[in-house]
Amino acid sequence: MWECFRFNLFVWQTAYFGGLQFTHFDSGFMQGFVLKTEAIRKWGLKLWLVAAGVAVLLLGVIGYLVWAYYQAGCLLGYGIWVLSISGVFALVTVLLRKTHTVHIHHYTVGMLIIAVVGYSSVVAALVQGFANGMMIEGGARWGYDDIWVKIKRAQVLPDSENLSQNTLVEISPK
Repeated sequence: MWECFRFNLFVWQTAYFGGLQFTHFDSGFMQGFVLKTEAIRKWGLKLWLVAAGVAVLLLGVIGYLVWAYYQAGCLLGYGIWVLSISGVFALVTVLLRKTHTVHIHHYTVGMLIIAVVGYSSVVAALVQGFANGMMIEGGARWGYDDIWVKIKRAQVLPDSENLSQNTLVEISPK
């Protein structure tokens, strides 16, 4: 009993608390850590080091999970699950590409991580706890928005005050 309690308290809940603080990372130089091409072009050395660290951490966790799932005999099942989630996401994105853009919030990433990390170990518990905290924090702070966002149409209308100039008006998708 105490082993389970200590594991949950010191492993999962510690990582969960870290995930609950996710948007606090968005301060100082980290405000420039935006995953859009225009922003990435402006990254300085610090942000590239952060990105490299995150990439190494992600590759390490993925490598560990592949090894753990292989050892447990469930790698094929999880592989099919990850490919299914990715395939549905790609299909919906392709079908909506003319009318929608994709906007993945950090809480969506947390949800996806939770869906594919199901192994019982310290590493998996740390990942699960952090992803769960990140998901809860994002939804609580920002609300749960659509992943596929309808593109607003723009229409040029004559300006009512000065008919020689035009005014760009955004038309709601509804």
